[in-house]
Amino acid sequence: TQEQNNDVYDQQMKDYNQQIAKLGQDQHITGSGTMTNGSFINITYTYDLTWHYDPKYDQVVVTNAKFNISRGDPLTVSTAPGNGFWDTVTFTIPNAPLPHEEGVAIGDLPGVSGESLWNNFGATNYGILAFFSQNNKSEQYTIKYGSVTPYNVSRNSDGTFTLFVTEDRYNDSPDKLHIHPAWTHSDVKATVNVPAVPIRKTTTTHFCYDV
Repeated sequence: TQEQNNDVYDQQMKDYNQQIAKLGQDQHITGSGTMTNGSFINITYTYDLTWHYDPKYDQVVVTNAKFNISRGDPLTVSTAPGNGFWDTVTFTIPNAPLPHEEGVAIGDLPGVSGESLWNNFGATNYGILAFFSQNNKSEQYTIKYGSVTPYNVSRNSDGTFTLFVTEDRYNDSPDKLHIHPAWTHSDVKATVNVPAVPIRKTTTTHFCYDV
């Protein structure tokens, strides 16, 4: 009956408001893992994100993001060095624009290094939280951390909120001698769940008339 539906809805709203009140306070999500980038990178990472939910805008606000990246021996995940390409991974806020580079070269584009990539793309408009770049020939590497908090995150279509994504700089040239750098998203990310506002059910009455 509709009265039963109302009772269920009232209890759902009570539970929802309690959860939202809790999620309005500082929450933490932590994690760790390894990334090989499918090539000459071998890193271990940890993260600790502080966040809370803002029901007025149905957004999650990330107020602090701590990352730590440790480099491992790349030869444990790759059989041999490359020709001087700067393999790069970033931990980035969602919906930030992917970096874009033009040109084809041997090894890598002229003047490119871990430092130059950071200087070009580590600015706040690319939303990079943490950055690792390594030359696949010399093994020279660069680790950097960005400062882009606080930032807001919108709800995904599945109801979750993604707090960060990862990006990968790779060579998409069809031949192995030349390189053409490209950027894409990789699989590593962090998501949290926040309940949606309950919807009141209504009882529909069907009438049958004899003709």
